[in-house]
Amino acid sequence: MAGETGDMVVLVVVGLNLAIATAGFYLAWRLWRLRLHLSRLADLLLAWQQDSQRHLRETPLHLGRQGTARLRQQYAQLQQQVLLIRRLVSIMGWLAAILRRRQRLGRSS
Repeated sequence: MAGETGDMVVLVVVGLNLAIATAGFYLAWRLWRLRLHLSRLADLLLAWQQDSQRHLRETPLHLGRQGTARLRQQYAQLQQQVLLIRRLVSIMGWLAAILRRRQRLGRSS
């Protein structure tokens, strides 16, 4: 009976390790996908900014009060998007640091 209990403990430990490893791989995959999406979004925003600057340089700016209000609203929306991207990048850096620490701890053990 003592041997059966020991075998059961080994199976539980192996099962937990597999579950933790699977969760780690899933998290790494999701972070990789998030990085790809953020990279595409950054490219899109850069292209939009360059296009906007080109158009603003080419045409005289004749905006009334409505045009100015619309620009302010768009600027506020862009500020929110930039803040969101900064937060996401910060979270990604934080998670990457955690993963690096875990990898270093795993190697040193």
